[in-house]
Parts: sequence; C-alpha cells; structure tokens
Amino acid sequence: MQTMQPVIVFGSYMLDEELIPVDEFELRVRSVQSVMAGNGWSGLIAYGDPLENAVLTYTTNYAPRNRPAIALIPPDGDPRMLVSASPRDIKREASLAWMDDVRMIGNLGDSLGAWLDDAGIDIGTVALIGGANMRPPAFDATTEACVSRGLKIANADAAMAALLHRKRPREMVVVRRAAGILTETAESLSAAWKSGATASEAVLAAEKAAFTLQALDARTLFSIDGGRTLRPYERPMQDRPKRLAAYVAVRYQAYWAEAFVTLSPRRSKIQIAAGDALARMIAAAGPGVTGAELQIAAGPPGPYKTHPAIGASLGHGIGLSLSEMPDLSPGNSDAMIENGTYSLTVGLSEGRRNHALTSAMVALGPDGAEVLWRMPRP
Repeated sequence: MQTMQPVIVFGSYMLDEELIPVDEFELRVRSVQSVMAGNGWSGLIAYGDPLENAVLTYTTNYAPRNRPAIALIPPDGDPRMLVSASPRDIKREASLAWMDDVRMIGNLGDSLGAWLDDAGIDIGTVALIGGANMRPPAFDATTEACVSRGLKIANADAAMAALLHRKRPREMVVVRRAAGILTETAESLSAAWKSGATASEAVLAAEKAAFTLQALDARTLFSIDGGRTLRPYERPMQDRPKRLAAYVAVRYQAYWAEAFVTLSPRRSKIQIAAGDALARMIAAAGPGVTGAELQIAAGPPGPYKTHPAIGASLGHGIGLSLSEMPDLSPGNSDAMIENGTYSLTVGLSEGRRNHALTSAMVALGPDGAEVLWRMPRP
C-alpha cells in the first residue's frame, strides 16, 4: 500500500544492539555470501533508496532517509557501504551502519571500481539488487564499472527476496515489537476517534503515538466517505464520517507492520462478514498454503463485492519491505512458508456507502499461524 508522506523522515534510526547485536549482521552477510556462492556470483551490489531498501538494510542496518545508498558485498569478509553524504555528515551516516567501512559515493563509477579492485573481483559475474530502481546515470555507471573489467551482471532480486522471506529468530523479536507498536498506534487512532476527533486528527494522533514509541517511520491513509476511498493527510479537515476506515503502517528497527481498521459506533453486517472471513483465513494459514487456498477458506463474499483498495490479493509477505513475496493472490502459486511473516487483508463493499476493511499480521510456525495483530480484536 503506497502512501504520500512528508519529505523529511524524522523517526528513530539508531540501531538497538540489545535487539539486533552486531554479530547478527555478520551472520546475515554470511548467508548472503552463501547464496552468492551457490549462484557463482563473484560479488554483490545492493542498491537501496528511501522507497525500497530491504537487502541494503538487511546487510548494513542502514535505511536511507532521503538519498540512495549502496552495499558492496565481496565473496568473503565484511561489506563496504557507499552513502550520499557530505564530508560534514559522513560520520553521522556511518554511525547508523554496523560495519566500519562506510564511504561517500562520490563518483559512483570510480567508487565501484575501487571496491572491485580492493575485493579482488576481476572475473565472473557480479549480482545486482535494485537495478530497476536506479536512476539511469547510476545504472549506467554501475554497468560500466563492471563491464569495463570484463565482469558480467546478473539480477539477484529474486534470490535475495527468497532469503529475506524466511525470518531469523532475532528478526522475529523485532517484528513482534513492530506489531506491538502497531497495536498501540491503532489504539491511539481508535481512542482519538471515539473522543470526537475528526478523521484527519485521528490519523495524526496515531502517527504521533508511533513516533513516541520510537518508530522509524509511520504512514497513514484515511477515508472521509465511509471507507469507499482512502486518502493521505494533506491538510486539516473537519470531516467526521459515521464510519472511519484507515490504513496504518509503522516501521521499527527497519521492520514493517501494517493494518487496515474500520471504526464505527456499532459493528455492521458487512464488518461482521469481513471479520469472519479474516478469522477463517487466519485458521487456514500455514506453511504451503497459497492465495487460492486462502480464498477458499475466506469463502464467497455473499452479497458484497471485493473492495477496490484490496483487489484480488488476500495479503502478502511483510518485513523489511512493506510488501515482500509472496503475493497471496488466487492466481499466484507461491506459498507461505515456516518462519515467514504475512499481512492478511479482507475488504468488502456494498454500493457507495457500505464498506469494511480489516486485516491481520501473522507469523507462521510448523503448526500454523501466530497472530501478531488482528482487527477486529478477539
């Protein structure tokens, strides 16, 4: 779910080493290097920007706020990171990463060439993450730095997405904390709404609660037409519809948690139907389950239609990206896996004024789903 947010991101970016100690990143880098070895890659270049930075953050802890950064991972040893920073700011930016080798990007082609020489990468194939998100000059400089040395380039997005899909134990500690922050954020939204706040005031109260709880980022959408459409906060509005539908996402220590909520004085038939469908999906969730099987579990929508904000998808993986693999659509054969974390969503509509959006976050163990967040609460 894409939202429009302020240009300046001001959440908590500092690494909490009690939750994720440095040796966790060393283990992550070794797992990435194992994937590299399995694919015959001589090195890996992971590009990240403020919109998408999962692999970059997974291996460095660095989450770009306004400008891109690049992680450079050799076949063995620790990575190097290139950041968009001035000489004045480089020490501050370097403090957000776990390793010591953090440098200014400068001339990208020269910086990449220096790393390839230092790492002794002079033959084979270099894997590239996030190449599709690069601006053309950066992509061209990356390509030239490799090709000029006789190196080939391979797209590694799918291989790394599969690695990140399965959460490590320390990752799950942070994911559960992110879900806890989501719970308190959604409760702040509900409390503000019940106290008489307008829709825009309620989502601002939710964002304030998230940042108070040390969220790195908080994003919201809300409805002023009973849930038919969702919109970002642009200015204060005096609208207070009888039913408030909203989307809330929070990011803590780089891990996302998200929720759809529908608030009203009394649960309507469509809200009950959506909640019941979500409960059946949670009960059916488990390793090996696909979107088609979740759709069967949810059951037919009855007199309602699928909400346009949801479409055909019943959910997706979630973690360092708001939307990880797999897309749990009926037409996608990719399945849920043990130690994966997922956002499950039900959206129903009837006419122009009767709508319900609800969701859950679950983590899969060998025997089924652990509920990390659920709306409505049991």
